[in-house]
Amino acid sequence: MKSRKTLFKITIHPVGFLWYGPLFGNPWMASVGLDEEQIEQNSNMVKVFGVTLVLEFVMALFKRFFSSAIQRPLQRSMQATAHCMVF
Repeated sequence: MKSRKTLFKITIHPVGFLWYGPLFGNPWMASVGLDEEQIEQNSNMVKVFGVTLVLEFVMALFKRFFSSAIQRPLQRSMQATAHCMVF
């Protein structure tokens, strides 16, 4: 199970690059009313992808912290409920 999660975490960034790049880049640009010239003038792709990568790691850390912080009390309450139902 962990290997699947790790694989997903590793591949999400390249999949996004392919989705908005070679695969569907032109239809996406047409739908939002941009052309390649405007994108090259107004964006720094290294900065965009760098910030996105950093934010992905921050989100993963928060998810890990909060899911473990919520999961433990939830498990205890479920165990207590199951114990009460048995007796």
